[in-house]
Amino acid sequence: MSVAPTSFPPSGSVAELRQVAVPGRRLAVHRSDPPGGAAAATAPPVLLLHGVPQTSACWIPLIQELADDRVVLAVDLPGLGDSEVRGPYDVPSIVASLFALLLAELSEPGNSGSNSDSTDDTNDTDDTDDTDDDVEPAPLQVDVVGHDWGGSIALALAAARPGLVRRLVVASGPYRKVDLVRAWHIPVLGFVPPVAFARSGRAIVRGMFRYAWKTGRAPEATVASYADAYAAPERVRAMTEYYRAAVRRASSKRTAEDGDGGPAARAERSLVIWGTDDPPMPLRVGEAVVSDLGRVNDPATVRMVTLPGVGHWPFDEVPGVVVPLVGDFLRR
Repeated sequence: MSVAPTSFPPSGSVAELRQVAVPGRRLAVHRSDPPGGAAAATAPPVLLLHGVPQTSACWIPLIQELADDRVVLAVDLPGLGDSEVRGPYDVPSIVASLFALLLAELSEPGNSGSNSDSTDDTNDTDDTDDTDDDVEPAPLQVDVVGHDWGGSIALALAAARPGLVRRLVVASGPYRKVDLVRAWHIPVLGFVPPVAFARSGRAIVRGMFRYAWKTGRAPEATVASYADAYAAPERVRAMTEYYRAAVRRASSKRTAEDGDGGPAARAERSLVIWGTDDPPMPLRVGEAVVSDLGRVNDPATVRMVTLPGVGHWPFDEVPGVVVPLVGDFLRR
């Protein structure tokens, strides 16, 4: 299904747009390599996962911060931005697609953090040293930064693939606990048939930003760019399917005999970023994320930073604070 691209600027962008086929769908990834190419990277690759209703365009300032020494992959989540409109949109399926994307992008020769599961012997003409034949490839390891839905998916990725995530950054993204009174849009978008919202994409985006932006008034250019990204009915349907999959999963957990199963997201170090005035995700939701991470990781490796007066969009509301904060965390 073809929908006009709306995420990054078509020219002069900080990252190259790549269309990557993974099992069952095609994902758009805006990739930035350090000067000299991937082989010149001195830091682990980083995967950036945006929220809803945003696109990977929210990461442009962070890409500029990180691009000097590492490969940066800013992905448009399935069905959104420049990615193909094709489900499923449940978190486990998205996690599987993202892992396939990482393998496709980072197993190429010369990429930092590569895990070459497949080898190419067609050009193996150098017989001067056979000692590398028995050397195991280095395990794939990346840093992951996620906001909102991207934060929840980042946590799920760290749970599904132990050892994959070196540094984990979660901003305004719940894991197991959500206040549905404050996050009233979740049941609304999750239970109302998507056809009811088909022509309301721009209005939904504008309403979300009005509700959850707390540092003054959201810049019109910012809101308009995201509103345009969700104008097509196909994109609106994809967005609502995220919420529909979430409420179905929550309902099934309530009836399952084994319950929730507990958190299992693992990372060497984690940073949780939260606005103190976040309307849909109050501070106690962020504190629950910290508690969940501390149960399976050394609590000393989990840090929380709260942003006074900031709402749900820290990377858009206060980029001058959050971008260097994340850059410093990933470099240390």
